[in-house]
Amino acid sequence: MTATKTSNSSPVVDPDDHLNRIRALLPAIRDRAPATEQLGRIPDDTIAELTDAGVLAGLQPQRWGGLQLDPATFFRGIVLLGSACASTGWVASVLGMHPWEVACMHPDAQADVWGDEPTALVSSSYAPTGSARPDGDGYWVNGWWGFSSGVDHADWALLAALVEGQEQLGPRVFLVHRGDFVIDQASWDVTGLAGTGSKALTIEGVQVPAYRTHLLSEFSDPAHVRPGWAINDSPLYRFSFLDLFSWGIGGPALGAATGFANEWVQQSRNRVPAMGGPGVADKPELQLRLAEGLNRVDMLSRSMVSAWDDLYDVVARGDECDPTAQARLHYLGARTIPDALEAALGMFATAGGGVMFRNNPLQRFLRDLLAMRNHPVANLERFAASTARAVLD
Repeated sequence: MTATKTSNSSPVVDPDDHLNRIRALLPAIRDRAPATEQLGRIPDDTIAELTDAGVLAGLQPQRWGGLQLDPATFFRGIVLLGSACASTGWVASVLGMHPWEVACMHPDAQADVWGDEPTALVSSSYAPTGSARPDGDGYWVNGWWGFSSGVDHADWALLAALVEGQEQLGPRVFLVHRGDFVIDQASWDVTGLAGTGSKALTIEGVQVPAYRTHLLSEFSDPAHVRPGWAINDSPLYRFSFLDLFSWGIGGPALGAATGFANEWVQQSRNRVPAMGGPGVADKPELQLRLAEGLNRVDMLSRSMVSAWDDLYDVVARGDECDPTAQARLHYLGARTIPDALEAALGMFATAGGGVMFRNNPLQRFLRDLLAMRNHPVANLERFAASTARAVLD
């Protein structure tokens, strides 16, 4: 879609219109979910639809053709997509968040990515498994990185590495062009989130200019002055890296739990027990599981929107974020992942024997949620400790 120019601090589209465009995509994405899992990546047709609807440019600056949405609207869209296909919701979330990171980088890096192609996509791998060393006005980078979701569709990749002699600064992130890395197509063979195509990639030595890098710690500090602020003044880009990326997995998990609940309701309406008798919909134990599952999903959704709306209002006023509120936002994002899984497991227990068939959508949603639960963002102890320190200090 073509973005309409407005002031640099306001969204390009109405949030309701954005969400309605996503809703229109859901039937096709839902029908495509089994093929997506079998393919091992998001189909090209789905990427084209997400691009045309502006989903992947939701957090992209409007000066580069993006929608510059508020985070609550962006993640509500991710939940909708995840409710149709968890892998699609995951990739839309991950690829859709990287424009925020690029927007905080040097304007020349932004021009490299979007100057000739506003719909260019960026994947990532933040575990610093590669290596780097200073080299003239930039860095020499090489190595191997795993779990780069959606990389088959990416024109660029954000890759983290520890720089030789600068290890104490923590990981530095390098923006690398598609022509400089090789995707290991055989590296993705999994049972959960199979459709995300989170493959490994390799770089055999490439020079990355300094303006196409940043320290991960810098973007995790809301007070750090980022180069991208020189041209992007929206409140959206005042958040910290962890604010957004703690929800990069929480949003898809909530979507998967929502999709599980919706599918469970459809399958339970007219299902009868294998041993005969009245329909299972009349059984109190099933009714309790439904009530508890729907209530948990609803509370998670309301909490997500409320937390983001509150924090965005603070930033939009020009005020500094309360560190305690940010820590709670991070914990809520992490907490949403196991809570989404537990909501699905509660309903799974009364889904009947048919749930074990591989082609049952409930089985796919559960496999995907189990995979999400093992993401580092779901480390509750880490985020609980940060929240406790913020509250007790």
